[in-house]
Amino acid sequence: LAGTGSYLIRAAAQELGMNVSADFRVEVLDKSPPEAKLSAPLRAAAGCAFSLDASASSDSGGALLTFAWSCSAENLELLEACKASIETPAGPRVFIPAGSLPLGFYNFSVNVSRPSGGA
Repeated sequence: LAGTGSYLIRAAAQELGMNVSADFRVEVLDKSPPEAKLSAPLRAAAGCAFSLDASASSDSGGALLTFAWSCSAENLELLEACKASIETPAGPRVFIPAGSLPLGFYNFSVNVSRPSGGA
């Protein structure tokens, strides 16, 4: 098959002088995962606002994408503040307001996937 798309395949056989055939429709789907592209500062000064942006992410099949943001931190207090800062966004961008995170080290990540589950 030459790539993604819908194909009609005909199977034919001859046995004991009888010709038999059956048609099958095959749908070939793009299984390559979406490409996540994240734009964010490597470091931000304590108390400053910053943005995380995954809007340049793409899917080779043109599917709409979903974004699941997460974070980790060096202790439970920082982790709770970190998670609270990204609770509501469901889209490609997250804005962290000034003063919303205590001084510490945080790691933010985003999982970009197709709604049908192909991450």
